[in-house]
Amino acid sequence: MPHITHPVKGTLIGVRRVERLPEKVLFYSNDIDFVREIFRDKESIVNSCASVLYLSDRIFSTLKDEEWTRRLLEKSIKLSKNSSEKIAIAKRFIQQLNDKEMAKKLYKEAEEIVDGDFKSYYKLANDILFVLEDEKWAKQLYKKTEKYAKNKDDYFLLFKDIEKIDENLCDKLFKKYLESLKTYKDIEEVLSFDIKYFSENKKLLKKVYEKAIELARIDKDRLELLLNIATYFGTSDIELLDKILTKKINNIALLREYALKSIDVSKDKYLAKELFKKALKSIKNKGFKTDDLFEIGRLLDDIIELGDNEFVKEVNILYFIEKLLKKQPDYFHRNSRFSLGGRLFNSIMTNLEDNELAMKVCKLIEDNSIYEWEYSELVIYYLRLDDKEAARRMYEKYKKLI
Repeated sequence: MPHITHPVKGTLIGVRRVERLPEKVLFYSNDIDFVREIFRDKESIVNSCASVLYLSDRIFSTLKDEEWTRRLLEKSIKLSKNSSEKIAIAKRFIQQLNDKEMAKKLYKEAEEIVDGDFKSYYKLANDILFVLEDEKWAKQLYKKTEKYAKNKDDYFLLFKDIEKIDENLCDKLFKKYLESLKTYKDIEEVLSFDIKYFSENKKLLKKVYEKAIELARIDKDRLELLLNIATYFGTSDIELLDKILTKKINNIALLREYALKSIDVSKDKYLAKELFKKALKSIKNKGFKTDDLFEIGRLLDDIIELGDNEFVKEVNILYFIEKLLKKQPDYFHRNSRFSLGGRLFNSIMTNLEDNELAMKVCKLIEDNSIYEWEYSELVIYYLRLDDKEAARRMYEKYKKLI
């Protein structure tokens, strides 16, 4: 027969094994006397602070018997050995019996024997503030707790608690919190786990983002921050956005990706335009490199699809279209080049309704055309622009090649 391990008599596990019995008896029979008998039997054997408190909680929640609850809490005081247990008892005196006087006495005893570490001091300070509601005493304890804070998580708990009762102390603790953020990974954890708190405290959130910008070293991280900032602040805080927008970012594909993403975040398209401008500037600086040609074509198409005629003029998009379409065939496959030209032409007609610009693009396509299928397409392009003479000219070129 296998060995069976029984719970030690009077321990917390022993009490928990029977916790469902009183509730079930009450549910199935509503026999209060029977329930009391079960609890009395358990009371006679509990002999640790934790087990007494657990039994007290069950009796209070099941029977709402304050006299019995008080007797058990007083018993737990005699069995308590450390500050954590005294804090737990004090909290119950307030929450269950509304006895602040007894709770305060126990909290003072806890302070006298509290362990010299952050967790113990913080637990006491937090209870004094939120359970006992003694702000003056709590501030004194938070100042002591600060001495034991070691990392961002510790400082987060401190300044978050103290925020509404002492602005100066909160600022001091928040400053130390920012100093504790050493890497961008720390920032990612903050923006992942604590964003709900910071989203309701925009003043502090802005400082977190400023720290994030300072620590970000990768372009993708910087652009992700840009979207996050726009999500919580919109595009009204240009100074904060410019801390990223003024950074040197040359990856055309990445700038294009985040420009498109930003349209959903920033409905005024401010960020999209700024990122598109950075991408165009990068193209000018780098030149029209072979590996970038298709990405440049997609970028120009995206800019046109914004449907902003003034912006298209501002960035002189015709310059980029001309450079792109004049690339030699060995750099840019002819079929792809013509298709790109046609796509840009169609996009201009649809999104900008700018016949003048469309005509210029059409002529660029014509200047770089040599095959019959190219001229046949150009017949249609010119007809869409209501230039029948040019359409007829394209048709004549087409006939000579077929």
